[in-house]
Amino acid sequence: MAAATATAPPDTAAVSGPAPTSIPSTSLASASSSSSTTTAAAAAAARTTQPLDSASSTAVVTPQPEAPEAETSESQSAAAAAEAFAPGDVNGLLPDVIDSDIFAQLLEMDDDDEEDREFSKGIVWNYFDQASTTFDHMDHALANEDLNELSTLGHFLKGSSAAVGVNKVRDSCEAMQHYGKQHDEDGIRVISRQDAIDRLKKTLKAVKLQYKEAEIVLKRFYGDV
Repeated sequence: MAAATATAPPDTAAVSGPAPTSIPSTSLASASSSSSTTTAAAAAAARTTQPLDSASSTAVVTPQPEAPEAETSESQSAAAAAEAFAPGDVNGLLPDVIDSDIFAQLLEMDDDDEEDREFSKGIVWNYFDQASTTFDHMDHALANEDLNELSTLGHFLKGSSAAVGVNKVRDSCEAMQHYGKQHDEDGIRVISRQDAIDRLKKTLKAVKLQYKEAEIVLKRFYGDV
């Protein structure tokens, strides 16, 4: 049986080469400080650039919903003012809402029926129905961007509003009549189609509130509020 051949361990000095040069302690401290600074900067950058997810322990800022558009106070003001005058009191009508001179002419048609005022009340209630129906048609025409139809409807409601002295609705409907023809509110300057549509949207929203304001006042006058 062959004898085991002993293998001499390798010469450590030959394998590892020359002994490493020692590094001064000041250099180690400087390198450590630089490494710490770099690591901190990298961590800060990571926190800044990395997107946050639901699992992150960092609080995620959720955008706050926009506050709802403030509701106009026109109708509320009209309701409060309507409470301040007695039914049948022409002098109590809001002058910027109802033209008292025109409305007084309407009341003259009641003859001696000043208590019930059935004739003038019938005209006013017919106006309410016309306005409601016209607004529905306006909404439909605006959805279809039918400018000619909006101009026609504006002209129609302008006349009905003027007959009962509803000032704001009359003026807004006159503006809509012009916008439908692609003119400014005075009917003089030509405007673009898109500008006309934008103005019609804004004015239709406003005129509905103006109508509601007048409706409250008129119903109070006739004792229906």
